[in-house]
Amino acid sequence: MQDCAKFTNKLLDVASCSRDNDSDETKRYRRNWIVIHTTSFLMMLTNTIILPSQHQFVTNPRHPEDPNERPGLGESEVYFSVSIGIFSIGELIASLVFSALSSWHIKLKHLMLFGLLLLVIGGLFYGLAEYGWMVLVGRFFQGLHLGGQSTLFRIYIGETSNTVRDILREDPEKSQLKNTNFLIGFAFGTIGLTAGPGLAAIISQIPLVDIFRWSGWYLAFHGVIQMVIVLVVFQENWSDLKRTSITCRRLSILNGIAVPSYCIVFMIAAFFVIN
Repeated sequence: MQDCAKFTNKLLDVASCSRDNDSDETKRYRRNWIVIHTTSFLMMLTNTIILPSQHQFVTNPRHPEDPNERPGLGESEVYFSVSIGIFSIGELIASLVFSALSSWHIKLKHLMLFGLLLLVIGGLFYGLAEYGWMVLVGRFFQGLHLGGQSTLFRIYIGETSNTVRDILREDPEKSQLKNTNFLIGFAFGTIGLTAGPGLAAIISQIPLVDIFRWSGWYLAFHGVIQMVIVLVVFQENWSDLKRTSITCRRLSILNGIAVPSYCIVFMIAAFFVIN
């Protein structure tokens, strides 16, 4: 078991471009960044993997007259717009709540695990959905997961990048470590966003796969796997974050509010247009 852990740490050191003269503490931070960047990719993948089939799932009739049409939940277009917007509402709420919780006596690792548990719950509701309200609950929990996790990631990367910068004695005005970390996380997330629909299209072609509900089961399975990764690989010390620092939390809150608010406005506009 120890050999396996050493091998895993060695791979993470290579992936994070750790230097030979890096201290063990610096290497630990870099490994955690790799976990966060990888999880960012998977997190955004879960955000879009449901979208290609969600409209048909919600609006297709329960007993379609066309034998080639897949039975859905038989809800209205307005109901579908709500199922899109409720995800952003969950994202908005979680970005505020998780940002506040990170200032309390709770490790980010534990909050990350709780966020992944929300993803598992949301996936199960979506995978078991037989009524429209189950889709709403599932998407709401999935939004809570995305809003909470993205907030935690930015807090951890923002504060620990400054710590590593100080350890390496880099000039605060010239160091690009934090910006580089944020850019890498953004890139991984963007790749996940674009990969989600493609993966959904491929899996939907597999025979005997429920093209509407399989994505919910995938999210639940995906959440469990991520929980194992965070438990085994992510190594956090209480001193990693300066609990009195509010700069990164303000940025996280603003980021968490911006995109969900835009989606909520879009949902309200769509409601009036449809009616």
